[in-house]
Amino acid sequence: MRATANEVEELRPGFGVTWRGYDRQEVQSYLRCVETELRLLTAEREAARAHASDVTRTLDALAEENRDLRARVDRICRTPIEPDGLAERLGRMVELAKEEALALVSEATEEATATRDRVATQLREAQAHLSALTQSP
Repeated sequence: MRATANEVEELRPGFGVTWRGYDRQEVQSYLRCVETELRLLTAEREAARAHASDVTRTLDALAEENRDLRARVDRICRTPIEPDGLAERLGRMVELAKEEALALVSEATEEATATRDRVATQLREAQAHLSALTQSP
């Protein structure tokens, strides 16, 4: 993308003209600002390159892990089961069974607690009702 003549004119700083050209201090100040901006942009570019490199390494590691996991799943799911996949498959089945058992126990515990609370409330209400009936003349 090329800049037009008007755009280039807009980018040129408006230095004050002195007897022998531009004001030297004004030009030096402008150049210091430009150099500072250039250093900042260079540092940002290098940081972006480093970040891109880190992201690339992470992506490569994840791709390798994904390939390994796919190979593992393929080995486990083959029929007939190969001996080296059998231990993993049985281990995974046990792991899933444990997770399911924990979920069932947790669900049963919650249901038992809710039932106990409901029965306790009903018992208190019945006792209050009985007490009210026995105290009536």
